[in-house]
Amino acid sequence: MVNKKEVLRKSLLVGVGVAAYAKEKTDKLVSDLLKKEHISKAEGKKLVNSVVSKAQKSGKRVADVLETELKNMKKVMDMKSSSCSSCKPMKKKSPKKKKR
Repeated sequence: MVNKKEVLRKSLLVGVGVAAYAKEKTDKLVSDLLKKEHISKAEGKKLVNSVVSKAQKSGKRVADVLETELKNMKKVMDMKSSSCSSCKPMKKKSPKKKKR
């Protein structure tokens, strides 16, 4: 069975990894551009922040898509298990009585 929390955790880590990788590569590019005096420090900082922000948003979108797909998979699995003739029906839990 798919562990939803583990998949979401890993997808979040992917998003963080993408952002870290983007920052590392952008920092190197900005450093090179600064050495060659093609951009100012302020422009370089703005570029790095922009790239990292976009990478973080992409990572969040990946997590959102994975979460949606997991929900869809669960629905399909629930439908298949309820129509499976060889599967044993699950026992329904009796409602808990409220204490007064």
